[in-house]
Amino acid sequence: IAIKLTDPGGSGGDELGFGGPSLSANGLVLAVASLYDAMTMGVSSGSILVWERASASISFAAVVPIKLFDPDGSGGDYLGHGAPALSGNGLILAVAAYADDTDKGENSGSVSVWERNDTSTSFAEVTPVKLIDPDGSAGDRLGHGGLSLSTSGLTLAVGAYGDDTAKGLNSGSISIWERT
Repeated sequence: IAIKLTDPGGSGGDELGFGGPSLSANGLVLAVASLYDAMTMGVSSGSILVWERASASISFAAVVPIKLFDPDGSGGDYLGHGAPALSGNGLILAVAAYADDTDKGENSGSVSVWERNDTSTSFAEVTPVKLIDPDGSAGDRLGHGGLSLSTSGLTLAVGAYGDDTAKGLNSGSISIWERT
């Protein structure tokens, strides 16, 4: 049975689904970016909608999504440009904002990670941890092309195509964060 999900508070030009959705391994949690959402943090700040159902017998259409923002975000960050990533159990959500202006410089980019202990806690109740490339600089665009989170949620890989390395300008790099 095909269903179509939309942002209940969305508007024209939000581009819900840009970059593609992410689904937990058990199929109970769905996360998707609304790239140009400007409702809270400014034009093109972006937001993430999360639908979570208690069982596979419940349609996502019967669930009201929660909307997440980068609490430090601002217009032009493009949160979710490269699609969100969920851990297999749906307890960890990682989302990049490639144009985030961090202390590393303009458009250096960042990744926000929401982690909850169990499904009784909503992602909306969790303050995300913000990750930046410790060697990053202006124009790196961390997360522009997306990110990948392992099923266990212990390893996160994020590309920065604009990173200037010893190989030359815009040679790019991949940053890996691992937890034990």
